[in-house]
Amino acid sequence: MSELKSDLNRLAQGEPVQYVTGMQWFYGNKFIVNENVLIPRPETEELVAWLLDEYKGYKKRLKIMDIGTGTGCIPITLKINKPAAYVTATDISQKALAIAQENALNLRANVNFVCDDILHPTFEPKEKIDIIISNPPYIPISEAETLEKNVKDYEPHLALFVPDMDPLVYYKAILQYATQHLSEGGVVYFEIHKNYGPYILNLPEMFVFRDTILRNDMSSNPRFIKATLGTDKNH
Repeated sequence: MSELKSDLNRLAQGEPVQYVTGMQWFYGNKFIVNENVLIPRPETEELVAWLLDEYKGYKKRLKIMDIGTGTGCIPITLKINKPAAYVTATDISQKALAIAQENALNLRANVNFVCDDILHPTFEPKEKIDIIISNPPYIPISEAETLEKNVKDYEPHLALFVPDMDPLVYYKAILQYATQHLSEGGVVYFEIHKNYGPYILNLPEMFVFRDTILRNDMSSNPRFIKATLGTDKNH
């Protein structure tokens, strides 16, 4: 009874129900969550579904990297659905990686987890990568007060916010990393801030990519970007 009272008190104070219960469902699987990781969102499920749909029936052994993995929900789901793929996931937070590794163990997904900072990357994959996917921090700090209390006060700011002066900092860093480590014809998939799609598409770092697509989420907000590495872009 005291545990129930404690849980109800936490909920009353605005703590997300996922942190109180310690879990969140994502793509049909149960993931452990705590205050060290962002709670997986339905929009991110859409991003994963887009990738899986496009590579349905694909025979080659894919090499996939998720950057800023948090709970590990993206790479673990991809590994479960693409068991032949070689999947790597990075995060700057050791605490987040501990949760991701626990989730991978529970869901029997063999994912290679690496502690790395994409703004100052040191991890060098042994082979070129086919796909880089990321849901990086993208909310400008000035928008913090517009967020719900359960997000602003409880979810890790490291995974949410970017400086107002450089809100695209993670996309630029990931694109630069991608140009070095993606195979020719390799693809990046991003989740983005709904207001920043055109700005990301016009980054100088995007000029070595082609076939760029900006796609809406279920709420009709521009939420996802896909681009293919290659220099025959028409512009």
